[in-house]
Amino acid sequence: MGMMIDAHFDGCLQSRLRALALVVPLLSGIGSGAAGAACGGSDKAGSAKTPVSSHSQTVTHETCGDSGGRVEALDTNGDGKPDIRRFFDGAGHEHCRVSDLNHDGKPDLYEYFDASGTVRRREYCYDDTGTVNAIETYEGGKLARREYDIGGQHRIDTWDFFDTSAPVDPKTGRPAHPIRRERDTTGDGQVDQWWTWNGDTLSIAFDRTGNGTPDPESTIVLGGSADAGAVLVALASCGGASPAPAAPGGSKDPGHWPADDRSLCERFVHWKNSAELEASITAGPGSFRPNIRRVFKTVGDRDNRHSVLLCREIDTNLDGLKDVVRTFNEKGEPLHEEADRNYDGKIDVWLNFADGRIEEEDVDTTYSTGRPNVWKFYLDGQLSRVRRNIHCPSGAADVWEIYYKDRLERVGTDSTCDGHVDRWDRDAQLLAAEEAAQEKATTAANAKAAPNPSPSNEAAPSGGAAAGSTPVTVGPTGEMGDAGVPSAPKPKKKKKRP
Repeated sequence: MGMMIDAHFDGCLQSRLRALALVVPLLSGIGSGAAGAACGGSDKAGSAKTPVSSHSQTVTHETCGDSGGRVEALDTNGDGKPDIRRFFDGAGHEHCRVSDLNHDGKPDLYEYFDASGTVRRREYCYDDTGTVNAIETYEGGKLARREYDIGGQHRIDTWDFFDTSAPVDPKTGRPAHPIRRERDTTGDGQVDQWWTWNGDTLSIAFDRTGNGTPDPESTIVLGGSADAGAVLVALASCGGASPAPAAPGGSKDPGHWPADDRSLCERFVHWKNSAELEASITAGPGSFRPNIRRVFKTVGDRDNRHSVLLCREIDTNLDGLKDVVRTFNEKGEPLHEEADRNYDGKIDVWLNFADGRIEEEDVDTTYSTGRPNVWKFYLDGQLSRVRRNIHCPSGAADVWEIYYKDRLERVGTDSTCDGHVDRWDRDAQLLAAEEAAQEKATTAANAKAAPNPSPSNEAAPSGGAAAGSTPVTVGPTGEMGDAGVPSAPKPKKKKKRP
């Protein structure tokens, strides 16, 4: 869902800011070390201002609790379960702390300290699964760098850099904004956005060509308090603090949000009339009113009672109506997710999970029918096959894509809309490699069977299945069959008469 929002956000942001007449030609050196040096600040922070084209995207969790010292546990809500654990080293210094902020039994915050007790690192788990998706690094107790996973793909896609000598907000203890932000919005491992702050001036450079450097004609420069207000409006209208538009029945004015937020969790767990379930609401970033609801259930016996998250729903465009929902099992693993990504009141994306990993993603790319026309299937987290409805009026799949190790291997097309593949198109390079491997394997097998083979039985077969892969065809009802033919139905057994 995060990647879908990113794509909408990036294009919209440029168009909104251009409409505000805030676009100016790119200054010489933007995106280079010279541009970074113009931001001011200390020399130490200046070294972090040189934009780059790529960063490590690995979400690295630092182990907490292996120091061999004592452990202190604190129960903050009196449910008999520790919510905060403090780990000490052999010298009696606290070196890390783990906090369960929403009392669901899973960590939400890891904090790490140096020998003097000063914070040096924080890790956040924002999606209620206990998985780290944001990391902050501190220098001398001051925030220096922040990296986080916006797209929800378990890899870092946004990097913020801070000036450790800049004044901090007395309420948050942090600078008002980074000095630099870099983003990978496409998920290809390459930075394609560069945000640079110089006082009240913000420059946003985009790479639309994929060459790893900013495109001069796409850079936007905003400066002064008036422009700062304008960019907030642009961000709000494009999916930042408040994505546009409002769904039918919703309102962009928080004071006129509807009384019924059209709970999506109610369809799955029926929390409204259940005494066993408890719902909590919170306000997310940029929202003045609560826009996130979590539904919990208390499980376990008297000595092991704890709350588990069953459902979470979010109003992402802040119109008072829920548009994203995810359900969980009692182990905290995601089960199912649905989202209305264009805010028209209809679900456009359906996700299914198995053992906490994505198994199937269905998408309505028409944004109109409310039913999927693209079906993606994953195996061990990797894309395995895709079914698409391109031209058949029935809505059934008419194109089948088969993937191997994240690479498209072959495409089947049903041109007559009868549910059968009429033509298979294969990757020529991959096919040649498979045929060569098949020929080598066949030759070796024949040589082993006959010590003095004749030329006739040394020849490679002219056809047959490619080595290392199983042919896949489509049956009458659209099912995938193995061994080159659709799975034949088993004959029914006749019942004997008494």
